[in-house]
Amino acid sequence: MGDVSGPPAEQAVDSFVLELLGSYSRLQDACDWLLANHLESVTPLLAVALRGRIERVSDKERARIAIAIAGDLGRAAMFKNFSDVAGRVKAFRDLVGHGHFVATSPLDDKALLIIDAGFQPHRFTWAQLVKLAADCEWLSECVYFLSDEAHYNVKPLTRHDGTLLSDSPPPISPPMVRTTNRVALIEKLPDNWEPGDEI
Repeated sequence: MGDVSGPPAEQAVDSFVLELLGSYSRLQDACDWLLANHLESVTPLLAVALRGRIERVSDKERARIAIAIAGDLGRAAMFKNFSDVAGRVKAFRDLVGHGHFVATSPLDDKALLIIDAGFQPHRFTWAQLVKLAADCEWLSECVYFLSDEAHYNVKPLTRHDGTLLSDSPPPISPPMVRTTNRVALIEKLPDNWEPGDEI
């Protein structure tokens, strides 16, 4: 994902952390889109009824839902580490979001210092930040892969006689442009690969 020895000269630690938080927000959006898309594929009328409630799902529920959808689509093996990785990234996001103090470490400009709500210090090295960013990217790629799988199964809403409903909702759009070749990225990794490792 990047050089673990330190940030490039043009990028400070704080801007990297902001990018990481933005990536996490996009991951949340992607999980919500996955759920909406999968619901529409499996039970279109329920999808319409729940459309406004999907975005209120908690982060813990998002991870469980993604794992359940992976099982529905026959991809459960790909998601054995998903919950642990998602929890690690969420814990960092929460620490930054709720910390009393978040800044580049005064002792090391390649590290991040966070003082949490209990006034305990937490220091993250550049290598740890790069690993968290890679974890977030891996989570997103897994979700987008499932979204692609679910998207191809979406059926238009129909009446019992097979005619299309005139008030069918528009197709659900993904929250961002997705990259390609997810199968290669996710399924063809070495057996000893861990989320966050270099690809």
